[in-house]
Amino acid sequence: MKKNLVFIFMVVFVLSLSSTALAGPFADVPANNWAYSAVNQLAKAGIIEGYNEGASKESKVITRYEMAILVGKAMEHSDKADATNKALIAKLSTEFAPELSTMGVGISTSKTAADKLQVTGDFRLRGLALNDTISGANPDVKKTYWQLRDRLNFNGIIDNDTTYFARFTNRNSIGGTVASVGNTNQDSCFDNYGIKLKKNSWNFSLGRQDVNLGQGLILNTGSDASGVDNKFDGLVASHTVGNLKFSFIGGKTDKITTESAPNWPLNVNQPTEWYGFDANAKLSNNLSAGIAFAHAKQDVSTSSGTSVNYAAANTAYNISSHFIINAEYDKSNAADQNKAYVASATYKWDRDSFMIQHMDVEAFAVDSSNSGYGGWSYPCGGNNMGSAYKAYIYQYSHVLTKNATFNIKYCDFTVPGQTGSDNEVISNLMWTF
Repeated sequence: MKKNLVFIFMVVFVLSLSSTALAGPFADVPANNWAYSAVNQLAKAGIIEGYNEGASKESKVITRYEMAILVGKAMEHSDKADATNKALIAKLSTEFAPELSTMGVGISTSKTAADKLQVTGDFRLRGLALNDTISGANPDVKKTYWQLRDRLNFNGIIDNDTTYFARFTNRNSIGGTVASVGNTNQDSCFDNYGIKLKKNSWNFSLGRQDVNLGQGLILNTGSDASGVDNKFDGLVASHTVGNLKFSFIGGKTDKITTESAPNWPLNVNQPTEWYGFDANAKLSNNLSAGIAFAHAKQDVSTSSGTSVNYAAANTAYNISSHFIINAEYDKSNAADQNKAYVASATYKWDRDSFMIQHMDVEAFAVDSSNSGYGGWSYPCGGNNMGSAYKAYIYQYSHVLTKNATFNIKYCDFTVPGQTGSDNEVISNLMWTF
C-alpha cells in the first residue's frame, strides 16, 4: 500500500511538471500564472494595447493561444520597450513558443557566447626605406627595414544596448636599426578594450580606444605611422542630430616608453589629460565641415606651463564622384609658432586612387606625440626632425581583392632653418578578414 501511494504521488508530481508542455493551444492559462502579471506590466508600459487587466482574475482566464496573441503584440512593439520589458518579452516568447510558432511567428533562440562574439582582423606587411640628411641629424640616417603587424578585433554582445570590444596587436620589425623606430623588435599587447553603450540617440564608449578629433591635427591615438603606439584611456560620447554629429572626449594618453620620444617644451612626452569635443555637419551632398577643440593638461610642468588649448576647423568637398579634397587648420594658444595646416587631394578610379598631401606644422601648433601630424608621427623613421616641419606626401593605392590592398607612399620632409631633407618610401600590403 505504501509503495502504491509513493507511485501515485510520483505520477501526480511528474504530470504537474509536464502539464504546461502537454497542454494544447486552447488549454487555459491558470489564473495565478506569472504571465498575467507580465502582460499587465507590458500593457501599463503601452507596449500591448487593448488588454483588459481583469483577465488576470479567476473569473476570467484565457487560453494559451489567446495569451500567445498578446505576446505576439508585445513582440511587434518591442522597440518601445526598455531593457527590463525586453527581457520580459523574451521570457514570454520562450514560454509560448509552440503557440507562436502555430501562428507563424518566428522565435529567435537565445544566442550562445560564441554567437555573441565576432572576431575580425588584419595583417600588414610594411617596408620602409629612408634617407634623412636634415642638418640636425648627426650622423645622417639611411636604413631600410620590414615590419609585420597583425591585429585581432573582438566584439561581443552583452545585451541589446551594451557591447564589449578588444583588440590584440602584435608588431615584429625585421632588419635595420629598428629599436628606436618600431616599438623595439617586437611588441605584443591588447591596445584596445572596453564597453560600448547605446542610450536613446547617444553612443558611449569607455575604455582604451582609438580617438580622433577633427581630421587628426589635434588628437589621433592608436596610430603607428612611425611605430609610436600612443594610447587613450577614457570616455567618448557621441550624438547625431539630423546632419550634425558631435562627440565629447575625456581621458588620458599614456607616456610612450618604447621609443626615443620627443621632449620638447610644451609638448613633453608625459601622460596627458585630454578634454575636448568634435562637431561635423553635412552641409550638402558634396560638402561637409567641422570644428574641434581640446584642452590638454600634462602631468609635469614645463617652461611653458602645464596645459595647452588646441582649436581646429576642417572641411571635405567631393568635387565629383572621383575627386575629393580635404583640409584642416589648427592653432594652439602658445605665444608663437602656433599654427598648422594640412591639405590633400585624392583622385579615385575603379580600384585605384592617388593622393597628394601638403603639411605645414609649426613648433608649438600640435602635440608632438599625440597629434596625427605631430613631429613624432612624421617622419616614419628619421631623426631630429623636430616639432616643426613642412612636407609633401604622394600616395598610390590599389585594391587587389575584396580583402587585400596595396599602397606605396613617398614623403619629402624639410625643417625650417635646417638644410637637407628627409626622404622616405613606405609600402604596405594589407589583408583583412
